[in-house]
Amino acid sequence: MKTSTTEKLDPEVYVRFYENAEDMLFLLDPSGRFININPKFAQMLGYGHEELVGRSSKHIIHPEDFDSLKNFFKSVLSGNREKGEFRFINREGNVVWIEISEWPVYDDGKLVRIEGIARNVTERKKLEESLKKRNEILELLFKILRHDIANNMTSALNYLELYVEIEDKSFLSGIKRSLERTVSLIKEVEEVEKSIHADMKEKYGLKTIVKKIASNYPVKVKFKGDCSIVADEAIYTVFDNLIRNAVTHGKASKIEVEVEEKDDCYLIMFTDNGTGISEDIADRIFDEGFSSGGGKGLGLYIVRRVIERYGGEIKLDRTKKDGARFLIKLRK
Repeated sequence: MKTSTTEKLDPEVYVRFYENAEDMLFLLDPSGRFININPKFAQMLGYGHEELVGRSSKHIIHPEDFDSLKNFFKSVLSGNREKGEFRFINREGNVVWIEISEWPVYDDGKLVRIEGIARNVTERKKLEESLKKRNEILELLFKILRHDIANNMTSALNYLELYVEIEDKSFLSGIKRSLERTVSLIKEVEEVEKSIHADMKEKYGLKTIVKKIASNYPVKVKFKGDCSIVADEAIYTVFDNLIRNAVTHGKASKIEVEVEEKDDCYLIMFTDNGTGISEDIADRIFDEGFSSGGGKGLGLYIVRRVIERYGGEIKLDRTKKDGARFLIKLRK
């Protein structure tokens, strides 16, 4: 005899589904307290069944997501089926991202409970965050290429025009330096791109970096101390932009780099003897697109973005009146 597809299954079948489901299943009363949870729910958060039943989610929800979950639950109480993602705190104190679907259940028109299904989406959220960060880095690399290559090509063209006009072969070396900087930059960006996928950073000697870059500019550099910093090839772009700005916009002929060791970081004071930065633009120099000299305004913006990516910070020392001084904090 065939069993009708509309025939009710034995309650034990539903119990087995509930007990063995890989997703988290739960029931809430209209006040938001757990009536019941399946083993997967307790296992995912590291709590025992008896520790959660009779309590509400406010005891395990991330504080920053409490209001969002509260509004989510109010919508379900109003008769809506809702789906959302929230951060919970497990027994070990770690953040767990959980995707929740909830719907109201009525009996004779009266709301009797809320039923829900949830699943752990922590790994997916981590992947999304990782992809977001990598996309931001790739966007930054593109801006570095556009900005720095344009600067180098402009410099090469200027040297070429002077050579054509004056026929002084010494200008040819300037063209050569500009082109070499461009080739070097492309190679450095390629290394940064590789480091994104390898998710690795190396130690770089500050004095070595600055000396290499300064050799391309008519400027003398004095050092007080040195340090090794955790970075990638983009660190060259940081100091190339700082030195270029000092020489091109500030007309600096000398730069002093001083290093102080703090508890968990290095403070690098980068000082030039140029014309300095006026107070009326000091608040905007790190903004994307801001330029006081008719350029694209990406140099110091790129510097800030790269340093922040290393977990550091940079700011202008506004107490310095003769010349410009940048204060850079980088992790050891």
